[in-house]
Amino acid sequence: MTSSEEETLLFIDIYRSFQLLWDHNHRDYTNKTKRSDALTEMSSKLNIDVKSVKNKIKSLRLYFSKERQKVFNRKSCSGAEDNYSSTWFA
Repeated sequence: MTSSEEETLLFIDIYRSFQLLWDHNHRDYTNKTKRSDALTEMSSKLNIDVKSVKNKIKSLRLYFSKERQKVFNRKSCSGAEDNYSSTWFA
C-alpha cells in the first residue's frame, strides 16, 4: 500500500468518527456551527486546512458514488458474467 493510500484510509477513518458530517439522520447534521467545528477538528488532526478537508470529502464521495453506480449498472445489465469488480483500494 502506498503512502497516499494510507493517508486516504486515515482520512476516511477520521471522517467516519465525525458522524454529523455524513449521517443525514444525525441530530446535528444541519447544525452549521457544529459541522464547521468538526471540519476544523478534522483539519487539525490531519494537519491540513479546512478547505482541503472539504475538497477531499467531496472528491471521495464523488468517486465512491461513481464506483457504486458502476457496480449497480453491471448487476442490472443482462449477463451475470459481466459483474463489475471495483479496483478501488478503499
